[in-house]
Amino acid sequence: MGGYGEPMPFLDELRRQDGVTFVVTGARETCTDGNLRLFSNQTPIFMPDMMRAADAVVAKLGYGTVAEVWAEGLPYAYVSRPGFPEMPPLEAFSKRELGALEISPSDFSSGKWIDRIPELLSMQRTPRTNGGAQRVAEVLAGL
Repeated sequence: MGGYGEPMPFLDELRRQDGVTFVVTGARETCTDGNLRLFSNQTPIFMPDMMRAADAVVAKLGYGTVAEVWAEGLPYAYVSRPGFPEMPPLEAFSKRELGALEISPSDFSSGKWIDRIPELLSMQRTPRTNGGAQRVAEVLAGL
């Protein structure tokens, strides 16, 4: 969940999810705890590498995360953040292009979203070949 230091009272429930390993950012300390890989905000992590190693992503809705999830073609469940002006177009893109699942802030903090993990993991990956890099290079070369 990035640098926001949000409380995560659902960690005990994640520990009970057999067969699933969770990488959690924004933890108090960096450690391994059963099926949890916890990373503090002070631990340098290259998130595109984390995305490449993931089967699915649960994260707050933001431009960087959406771009990385799209590039890797990952199943995505997002926590909406009402009141941010960029949310409506990001939500629309995430639902339309990624088939993303929305998690309300209250469902996230209560851990209700954990019941949707099987649904998330059953979603199909949509690998992208170049993420638009070729087209960007063509536009820049034309300048």
